[in-house]
Amino acid sequence: MGVTEVLAGRAVRRAHVLTVEVPGWWLARARVESAAVARGWQLATSPADADVLAVCGPPGDGLAAAVERVWQQLPGPRARVEVAGTDLGAAETALTRAAELLQTTGASDTPADHVPPGQHDGHDAGHGAGHDSAMHGDMAPAGIPLAEGADDRDGLEMDVLAVPLGPILPCWPGGLVLRCRLHGDVVAEATVDTLPAAAAPADLPAAATAVAVARRHDAAGQLLELAGWDDAATAARRLRDRLLAGEAPERVGTDAGRLHQRVSRSRTLRWSLTAEVRDRLLGMLDGTVEAGPAGAALEMLPGRVAGLDLAGVRLVVAGLALDLSSAAADA
Repeated sequence: MGVTEVLAGRAVRRAHVLTVEVPGWWLARARVESAAVARGWQLATSPADADVLAVCGPPGDGLAAAVERVWQQLPGPRARVEVAGTDLGAAETALTRAAELLQTTGASDTPADHVPPGQHDGHDAGHGAGHDSAMHGDMAPAGIPLAEGADDRDGLEMDVLAVPLGPILPCWPGGLVLRCRLHGDVVAEATVDTLPAAAAPADLPAAATAVAVARRHDAAGQLLELAGWDDAATAARRLRDRLLAGEAPERVGTDAGRLHQRVSRSRTLRWSLTAEVRDRLLGMLDGTVEAGPAGAALEMLPGRVAGLDLAGVRLVVAGLALDLSSAAADA
């Protein structure tokens, strides 16, 4: 048995899955997370940590280009699969295919081993997964943006760095790109772009109430993860999965109430989150805040994040629980 086969075998047993959520396809991403955990696999936090790239839904052209850039950053053996439905069976089928690819060839389900024109292989890591090459300029070595100069409030020159967040980040709305200009480590201004899906899911569940409640718990789990409380984030996702498995919201409500009580009593969260973000988190858990259309929230987002560091920006965005699907935008 060669080195490649040994590495492939380990990758299958301990695979790390990086999900790409296409706008409107959050349910497919949630199913992949649930199926991956059931297999004993883990969720990756970056391309360098991933063995499997699971694209949840059909991306439009702009998001597809970002997916290609992220795919180039995955170390081998690697597998790329597309999740074509929002039911658990579609997620399990995709992960089974990923395991086969890792074990046999470490290849891709699609011919993705190329770099799109104008992109540099392997230089869009981390927050730069959504980099626009026009932001780099000719002075940027290896695609890494250089800081510019600008005057601060005291008239002294300080560094200004352009940093795009998204469209592919863990616990981040699929298809959202927030281009920030940093003065030091603080966002001075930001602009918003959205990258749409190529198509909306055709197999959404009929139980709209249960799905809406599951969506709230999913958003709460993402916010708790970003806040660093992994145990509570796992609890929120288990509530989500129980609802998606068909358990009545009334039965899940008792455990949801206990989680709401734990979160509301946390002194650490009271200290680490702004009052607005904490209130929205508690609202997600008790049903007073819903995940929904993003129109008005997107318009206000640049003003909300001004003056925050990047960690604070991600918490604010997670607290908004944005839905960037075409159906939600039309509504």
